Amino acid sequence: QKTSAECFVDSLYTGDIELLQKPVFREVHKMSRVFKVVWLVGRCEGYFKELVGEMDGGSYQDMLFLYEEAEYVLTSMKERVFVDFVFQQIASVNGKHLFINSYMENYNDVSTGKLDRIIELAGADVHIVVQSLTSQFTKHLAVHGAILTENTRHLLDNCKLSACRETDRLGYENLFDMLQGTADLSNEDLRWILALHRTSSQKKKLDSNPQNCPEQKVLSRTKIPNLFLSFEEFKDLKFEELLDRLAADVKVTNLVMVIEAYMTWFGERDSYKFPYCTKEHLDKIA
Repeated sequence: QKTSAECFVDSLYTGDIELLQKPVFREVHKMSRVFKVVWLVGRCEGYFKELVGEMDGGSYQDMLFLYEEAEYVLTSMKERVFVDFVFQQIASVNGKHLFINSYMENYNDVSTGKLDRIIELAGADVHIVVQSLTSQFTKHLAVHGAILTENTRHLLDNCKLSACRETDRLGYENLFDMLQGTADLSNEDLRWILALHRTSSQKKKLDSNPQNCPEQKVLSRTKIPNLFLSFEEFKDLKFEELLDRLAADVKVTNLVMVIEAYMTWFGERDSYKFPYCTKEHLDKIA
């Protein structure tokens, strides 16, 4: 195995990349850019594209190598053409599930920028990220403690959870079951979970053409048993009275049921200012 320096010098003498191999690709590519050897830059990029073209989606290690090389070019050289090419190939060979699920095993150890790229790769299949996060969460709790990690928050704040709710309702509900079941949630954590659920479960905006989208009322937003299907029975309750009712009801067994009942109550009000949750309100919810 030749070193990157030997491979680079040999290329300059021979005008070819016969010695170029995967272990030295990054350094040879970088040197060709630093010394502005334009023809060698082009040959390195062609070599990389050949490797990407050979990807069949069956090997996580092969996909990971190509992604990491593309990520390096993006972060160090501010060029994302390699990332785009790798992502297009992963998608075309149906490698999203394998790559995302494997990469997410260590999601707490990578930068938020890389997490953004994982969300980008998922695209409309954001449920893959949500499912993987849910399955990994218990394991990471043992390592990082009960407090929600920065990377967990970043993923959920930036994933389009409303799309997950449409394509994988069970996975969406499992996510919030997981969050509400986390031990020692702080008031700040509760506020964040409530806001996350509210923004991701809001009704879609109706089409501007009333003939295409007639006015609708949405009473139940999840498969979780809804205590407030009969809105008439509870329409006159104030926010504080609603929380008292929920706190006293033995049928309310988890946080997601609280959120569901609240969203139904709040969603039926045509004009009502969103109530500010105080510490006392959150204590009742907890």
